[in-house]
Amino acid sequence: MTSQELVTQLRARSQKAEHLPKAESMVTVSSMMSQQDHNQFQKGLASVFVEVGSQIFSVRPQQMVPREAVIQRDEQSQIVGISAVTGG
Repeated sequence: MTSQELVTQLRARSQKAEHLPKAESMVTVSSMMSQQDHNQFQKGLASVFVEVGSQIFSVRPQQMVPREAVIQRDEQSQIVGISAVTGG
């Protein structure tokens, strides 16, 4: 599966961030990201996909998520997210 196919699939399954389950132990998404992830995010992503249980959410790095959330990655271990829209 290509990265674009993965993004399309995850986007179709994603739910609004306000529906994120609350947990006793919450962390920011950025605390789960490596320096390489941060660099990739800054090169054009508006949000990243995380999985909580069997649910997918599109979230920003500063957002709080349950500690058990898993950042979604492609075959090259790159974070998968929604590209930032730029234009004029």
